[in-house]
Amino acid sequence: ELSPAEFTKLVQACRQKKVRALATEPGSAPTILHRLQESLGEKLAIIELDPIETAEPDPKKRFYVSPDWYFTQMETNLRKLREVYKP
Repeated sequence: ELSPAEFTKLVQACRQKKVRALATEPGSAPTILHRLQESLGEKLAIIELDPIETAEPDPKKRFYVSPDWYFTQMETNLRKLREVYKP
């Protein structure tokens, strides 16, 4: 949790840098992002980006992910970012 001063500083930085989207990761509560949206007075996109720290195991192998899993997750992350930042 951010202190009130830290939160105010974050809001100011978002305004200064003209932030267009806020990102979260799977399993994270977006509560702070919704507070940030409200404080900025804008409906910024909130997107979920997977940092690739967890993976579903390949059913054919006990501890390994499928070879395409990493690329699939990265492509999904990139597609989400392109949607927000399209010209």
